[in-house]
This record gives sequence, structure tokens and C-alpha cells, in this order.
Amino acid sequence: MDLIIRNAKTMDYDKKVDIAIKDGIFHKIEGKINETTDNEIDAKGQLVVPPFVESHIHLDSALSVHQMSPNKSGTLLEAINLWDTFTDDITQNGIYERAKEAIEWLLVQGVQHIRAHTDCTESSLQTMQAILQLRQDMKQLVNIQVVAFPQNGLFQQEDAFVLMEKAVQMGADVIGGLPQAEITREDGIKQIHFTNT
Repeated sequence: MDLIIRNAKTMDYDKKVDIAIKDGIFHKIEGKINETTDNEIDAKGQLVVPPFVESHIHLDSALSVHQMSPNKSGTLLEAINLWDTFTDDITQNGIYERAKEAIEWLLVQGVQHIRAHTDCTESSLQTMQAILQLRQDMKQLVNIQVVAFPQNGLFQQEDAFVLMEKAVQMGADVIGGLPQAEITREDGIKQIHFTNT
């Protein structure tokens, strides 16, 4: 075995168990594993669970609130406008470093799977480049699924469809939507149909 976790509490057993891991796979989970290894952890009766999933996070804007003007109205529309202004001054490295710090916070809390909704309407796509690079650099620690996310909607910006297509070509795993960012209800419905096909 590569690792044995001793005296662990799990959600599936009433008593403490040992957990043996070999080649990154759970090999045995039972009351007492008689094998030994140089790499053992005593869980001391603490709960051991599968890693958590952060299914909706905007890593590209993570930890940036102190760098932006306050959202005085508290509305989504003002938040989007503030983000647009903020993207004029951001750098790929700045996005990368803030997102990396946010991921490190998540890892400490037991998150190992992340779905990162990443703005693909920012014209240079440096937001997408930063998060895709981070996905690669941290793949040994965390699984990041990158969503090409139309922060400004798809019908408010002339090149939105082109940018979304580029984001997918760059390596985005899936496309997302924000129909409420559209000016009309009809455009919101069109966006829903587009992102579901």
C-alpha cells in the first residue's frame, strides 16, 4: 500500500475503519487492515469524506472586490458594468495570481473539483488564458472545469460569438450562459437556446 489512513470515521460505517490506498485508488476500507506501510496517517476518529465540489465560482474575478468601485445599487447590472471597467486595467498575471490564491483557499477546505465560470466576452481573452494556464499548472492538486461564460451576454457585444468560439478552441470545457444580461426577454430566450445546443 502507498498510504493507510487508520482510525477513520466514514459516513458508511458505524465504527472506525482503516483506509488503504494504492496507486491513487482506494484499495480497502475495513475495520482493521493488517498490512503496514511507511506512509500512515492516524485520523484519530475524525470524519474522512470524498473531496468537495465548488460547482460555480468566477476565478477570473476572485479576490478583486477591494480593487473595484463599490456596487452601490447592489444589482447584477451594476456589478457587470463595474467588471467591464475593471477589465480595462487587469493583467493575465494578476488574474492568475488571485485565482491561484482562491484555489489554495478552496483546497484547504477540502475542495478538489472546481467549475470555473470564466468571462469570454473580455476582448483579449486574457481571463480565459489565465484560468486555462492555472488548470494546467494545478492539475495534480485540483480538477478544474472551465466554462466559457458570456459575462456581457451574447447579443450586446458584436464579437461575443467569435470570442466564445475562440474560448472553446483555446480549451474551455463547456459554454455557459447569462440570459439576464441581455437587454430584451427575447434575446435572453435566444441565449438559452443557443447555449443548450
